[in-house]
Amino acid sequence: MVVKALQLDDTLADAHRAMADTLCGIDWDWTGAEREYQRAIQLEPSNADVHGGYSGFLFAVGRNQEAMKEAELQQVLDPKNEHMSDAFYMTRQFDRAIDLYQSRAQTTPSDFGPHLQLSNIYALTGNQRESISEVQKMATVLEYKELAAAIGLAYKSFGYEKALNVLATRLEEIDSHTSYVPNWYIAALYSFMGDKDQAFAWLEKAYKVRDMSSLADPQWDPIRSDPRFTDLRHRMGLPQ
Repeated sequence: MVVKALQLDDTLADAHRAMADTLCGIDWDWTGAEREYQRAIQLEPSNADVHGGYSGFLFAVGRNQEAMKEAELQQVLDPKNEHMSDAFYMTRQFDRAIDLYQSRAQTTPSDFGPHLQLSNIYALTGNQRESISEVQKMATVLEYKELAAAIGLAYKSFGYEKALNVLATRLEEIDSHTSYVPNWYIAALYSFMGDKDQAFAWLEKAYKVRDMSSLADPQWDPIRSDPRFTDLRHRMGLPQ
């Protein structure tokens, strides 16, 4: 549909952005994606969403300074909404990101995203209790209240890794025909548990279906130094 739209009118900035998102997120055509983002910006330089998409692309390919500038520009262009939390998260300015994610969680209680990001930050900074609390909140928002309770019980009775194992195991059992659980998220849970083999097994599943989280995401820091991670980046065509 996007290709058709561009064939009919090559001056649609949002269509170029959508094409860039596809080239980046599914095809891993990083050169083509950047060309489309830049074309979209050329056509509509005041489009905040375009700058936000380009920022995410730049973070993905490791150009953090440029990415931060695009995020800041997005914030200037759309000051009524918050756009800096992810940029602070990606650059590991976790204290600044926490404040913004907590604020977003309060203003948009139906959005599970802030709780996911907060759980990652707390996991990465060793605040296991808060990480589990945010995972429970995320599960509750997604209407998995029994799972949230099971995670809490496992944490209280057996500790952090067991709680994450309960979550991962339950997510593996969810019927993919009725609910969507990304393989990369299960991989991240095993990464936080310290089970690298399982983490990479699930990352391979994500790779095969081309449904990957950005490998620049801090959630991969626990396994980033593993040669298998470097190999995965290479296979995705990412700069080394």
